[in-house]
Amino acid sequence: MRLHLSGWVALGSVPAGVALLLLRRWPPGALAAGWVAAAGFAVSLAASPPLAAVSTGLLGKNTATGALPLWSRLAFAPYHSALRLRLASTRARSAEPRADAIVGTDWYLGGWPAAPGDLPPGVVAILDVTAELPRTVAGPGLPYRCLPVWDTWAPATPAIQASLDWAAAAVRAARKKEGGRVYVHCANGHGRSAVLAVARVLEGGGGGGTVDGAVAVVQGSRPRSRLNARQRAAVEAWWAWRRGKGKEEVVKAAGRGGDL
Repeated sequence: MRLHLSGWVALGSVPAGVALLLLRRWPPGALAAGWVAAAGFAVSLAASPPLAAVSTGLLGKNTATGALPLWSRLAFAPYHSALRLRLASTRARSAEPRADAIVGTDWYLGGWPAAPGDLPPGVVAILDVTAELPRTVAGPGLPYRCLPVWDTWAPATPAIQASLDWAAAAVRAARKKEGGRVYVHCANGHGRSAVLAVARVLEGGGGGGTVDGAVAVVQGSRPRSRLNARQRAAVEAWWAWRRGKGKEEVVKAAGRGGDL
C-alpha cells in the first residue's frame, strides 16, 4: 500500500529529527528541529492504523465551517507548510485538471480548491473529504459539508450514505434556481473523494450496478483516481448495505461509531 500524504510529510521531518540530535547542545536549534519533527510524526501516527478512524480531529478542523483554528496553524505550522508545498509541487508538475465531471452524475471529482478560481463552473455545493486541509472557498448560497478522513482511508457506510443524501438535497435545492453540480474533493481527487464518487455512480444506477463498473466510470472520467484495498472495501460494504445485505452489521458499526 502506498505511503499516505501525511506519511510523506512526516518522512520529510526525519532530517529534523537528525538535526535535533546534532544540535542538542544548541537549545534554539534543537527546539526548532524538535518542533518540526514532533509535528510531522504526530500527524503521521494519527493517520496510521489503528488511530486513523478516531483521530481525524487532531488538527482541530471545524467540520461545520472547514476552518483550521489558530492554535492548529501555529502548533502544526511545519506540517501545514510542508503539506502545502508538496501539493503545490505536485500540481506544478502535473497536467491533470483540478476537477473532472463524473459521467452520468451531477458531481465533479477533484482536488482541494486552494482558491475560488479552482472551482469549475456550475458548482452549487462542496463536499470536503479531508481532515487536514482548510476550506478556502465560501460564500452565501454555497452549501458545505466536511467529512474528515485521512489520506488513503475511507468513510464508514453511514457516513457515505449521509453524504450522498446531503449532496442530493443540495442539488435538488439548486435546481429550483439554476441547477448545477456538487464538487467532491480530497487533496488530489484520487482516493478519499473517489470513494464517494463511485458510490454516487452506483446510487444513480451506473456502472452496471457493480463496484467494478462504477470504478471504471469514475476512472474513465478522472484517470488518475484509484481506490486502494480499504477504500474499495468501504464501497463494497456500503453497496452491500444498499442492496439489503449486511444491514445489521452496518447499524451495529454506526452505533459503535466505528468503521467497517
